[in-house]
Amino acid sequence: MSRTDKDRGGLPEPFDPAAPGGPDVSEGIDPDMGVLEPSAEPARSVIANVFGFVAFIVLIGAVVVGGFYLVRMYSEVLATGVELKPRAKVPTVESQRRPRAVSGDYTVLNLYFPSGDSFEGEQRSVPRVSSVRDLATVVTQEFLAGPTGRAGGTIPDNARLIGAYLGSDSVLYIDLSDEFRRNFQGNARDEYMLLRALHRSLMKNVYQVEGVKLLVEGKEVDTIGGHLSVRGLLGEAVSVHFREAHER
Repeated sequence: MSRTDKDRGGLPEPFDPAAPGGPDVSEGIDPDMGVLEPSAEPARSVIANVFGFVAFIVLIGAVVVGGFYLVRMYSEVLATGVELKPRAKVPTVESQRRPRAVSGDYTVLNLYFPSGDSFEGEQRSVPRVSSVRDLATVVTQEFLAGPTGRAGGTIPDNARLIGAYLGSDSVLYIDLSDEFRRNFQGNARDEYMLLRALHRSLMKNVYQVEGVKLLVEGKEVDTIGGHLSVRGLLGEAVSVHFREAHER
């Protein structure tokens, strides 16, 4: 150990590659390569991992949301085993049923007529029609003709249909002559049963409608017999029990 080493506490002199006699560290280095810079590959790898993780989270979220939607959509099938069908936007006060065709040229209508505190059903075979408007026309005309083999009861005499129209709101407008209102004879229960029978006859045969609206000579009226309001949809007036409708 030299004196200088002793003076430095026994530590060797720092290595100086430029000192005379020192090793040539330039051997094996290509001068064309220049100074080595830190590689960008680790940063790119981190970014790729981040994007991959985000994509994985998004995929898992989509799977969870999709599964929840399917389970909710088909919960009725899973719970009951009954085939799930689209819910048609139809009135809930009366069940819908299409008329049964007897042949290619005829259709069976299911009509209902008031009989005391109940209804009497009757089936009639009529020429087949294709449009909602024409079918509503036939049903109303057959109803105004009264039941077969007995008096029409509370159905007003000489009442006739002026026209049937399907509005853009899917409401069926039934325009009756003034005889339907003027010739009505009966009490509050008779009026209730008459209007409910007409409504049921229409809703049992005419499909794809939201409700029925009565007109008299093309105009809205407050009542037919003075006991029951028909200013709104007919189904709203006759869908409840007679006592509740009468107390409105």
